[in-house]
Amino acid sequence: MTLETIQGRICVRGHANGLLLRSDIPLSFWGGVNPENGTVIDQHHPLCGQHLGNRILAIPCGRGSSSGSGVLLELFRNQCAPAALIFCEPEEILTIGVVVAQQIFNIGIPVLQLSASQFASLSSGRSAMVRDQVLFISSSDNSGPLFNDEVQQPYSNDIAGGSSDETADEIGRSITGETTGETSGETSGETTGEMTGETTGSNAGGIAEYIGQDIGDESIHLSDRDRELLNDSNNKATQIAMQIVTRLAKIQGAHSLIDVTQAHIDACVYHGPAGLQFAQQLAAWGGRFQVPTTLNAISVEQRSWQASGVDAEYGQAACDLGNAYVAMGASPSFTCAPYLLESAPAAGEQIVWAESNAVVFANSVLGARTLKYGDFLEVCIALTGRAPAMGAHLDSGRYPQINIDVHAGGADTDLFWPLLGYHIGKLSGSRIPYIKGLEYSEPDVDKLKAFCAAFATTSSAAMVHIAGVTPEAKAAQTLLETHTETLATEELNSKDLLTTFHQLNSALECKDHVQTVHMVCLGNPHFSFSECATLANFCSGRQLSDQVKMIITLGKSIYESAYQAGYIKELEDFGAQLMMDTCWCMIQEPIVPDNCTVLMTNSAKYAHYGPGLINKTIVFDSLLHCVDAACTGEHRFVVPDWLSPGCKPMH
Repeated sequence: MTLETIQGRICVRGHANGLLLRSDIPLSFWGGVNPENGTVIDQHHPLCGQHLGNRILAIPCGRGSSSGSGVLLELFRNQCAPAALIFCEPEEILTIGVVVAQQIFNIGIPVLQLSASQFASLSSGRSAMVRDQVLFISSSDNSGPLFNDEVQQPYSNDIAGGSSDETADEIGRSITGETTGETSGETSGETTGEMTGETTGSNAGGIAEYIGQDIGDESIHLSDRDRELLNDSNNKATQIAMQIVTRLAKIQGAHSLIDVTQAHIDACVYHGPAGLQFAQQLAAWGGRFQVPTTLNAISVEQRSWQASGVDAEYGQAACDLGNAYVAMGASPSFTCAPYLLESAPAAGEQIVWAESNAVVFANSVLGARTLKYGDFLEVCIALTGRAPAMGAHLDSGRYPQINIDVHAGGADTDLFWPLLGYHIGKLSGSRIPYIKGLEYSEPDVDKLKAFCAAFATTSSAAMVHIAGVTPEAKAAQTLLETHTETLATEELNSKDLLTTFHQLNSALECKDHVQTVHMVCLGNPHFSFSECATLANFCSGRQLSDQVKMIITLGKSIYESAYQAGYIKELEDFGAQLMMDTCWCMIQEPIVPDNCTVLMTNSAKYAHYGPGLINKTIVFDSLLHCVDAACTGEHRFVVPDWLSPGCKPMH
């Protein structure tokens, strides 16, 4: 057997063997992987249908939702997680899932970062073995992994198959090291402490000692306050949170920590029992958020989930998860559009936000500063008030990394912006784009909201610059003009957007097709006040078909304002149902009945994730066309004139 040996950079130490599963396309675990069985469900991804369990997964990085780390934690619990993760770009979302699994549940898998050329060399590999920073690749055609006698399962009794009656103290002991647990963790016989680098001591000093060894003053500067938090055995929630923050800071290459002024938590979305355990344990330890904190949309509408027929166990767990974070001091905002709240940050404000669309909007449109934080890390930062000084928190992390020249019309329409964001996200990957060609477009907040949500679905970058539109674009242009290196440039035209339009219409087979529509799904991200007004105007004097359901999701504060303005009554008179607290990415049966097989939306984000999340086909079009379909029960697929190749852009 011929082995290729590659030496990479350790992100999380460990050993693993397995069959190699590789793709050049980043993957969002949330909406892209079934947390119950590890199957890739993203119908737009080349790995769709593959099983991740015990495979060495090699992808450039994660992308899309901040909740990928939460899904990974559930994969560990359900014994269907990858055996190792291999990346070739900086990656935070999935990596935090691995770190939390180690810190909380004594489960370990290795995470390794390669160079682009090293990653490309994996294309012919069949099996792989990870030994800390060394990756062995075999192109053998045999069906089994390398060194079968050493293959073990990366699961611990602390999470996989554990008793549901386990007490908070028992869970807590696995976090602090008071019990080491039996875990193979792909360790080929080593102890958990040896595999992860954690000490096996039972006291708080052991935790602080581990942090010192793992980070060291030569790697990251810790203030006196930082060290106080690490060594404060009287505040266990904050101590553990600080341990996770500092460990991730080192993995990400940060040299210091910074203060943040506010947080938005995405970890309140329910994926399964592991995420609930995480939150309830921190709350039981008396965890309190150190900065004003809002909560993302949760998995059920609190006021009506019982009446809606939602499974009682699932509904209660989803509510308990949100309530655990409220108990730690978060505001029960329950919205995926925190930039619509009065607490929205100002330009230059250092914040910690999760929820992918909100991150891109905050950085790009508001000029605030946040990384695209994965679930759990944003919780830990909110508990400590300290974040890694890196990425979009810094000037150097906000520089453009790719030019996008847009040569397409339609910028005055609402359909254009989600199509554009989705396509540019794919072109950009992990790079921050500088977008030209839209200088005279003057998009409103709703168009930019749709753009940012779509971009965040297909990209892992935390922000964009749009010339003539976003506040930091002029400074980005000046930087590009003085930069000694020429950035790669991608051209984008109407033909590209037409291709994306077809891709997002999973329910339509030909351009003249008339498609029956069973449900119209609006509010992903949550509807704004102006969207409520626009929709009420479109629905005025019309009536919802008795063959169609229309549901709009929105935050409480927007609902109250729209109610006072009379828009809620107009929409309800039309026949629409309005739901708060939750969002379309979390809505399942029975709210979407089994006989509703074709859904329609104006959200590129939901058009991407919906088919995999709920196993329905999606029609994607403008808001007005959604209303037309809601009234008639069908949608005629007609390509807009501005998507024709000959249509000229705005100048």
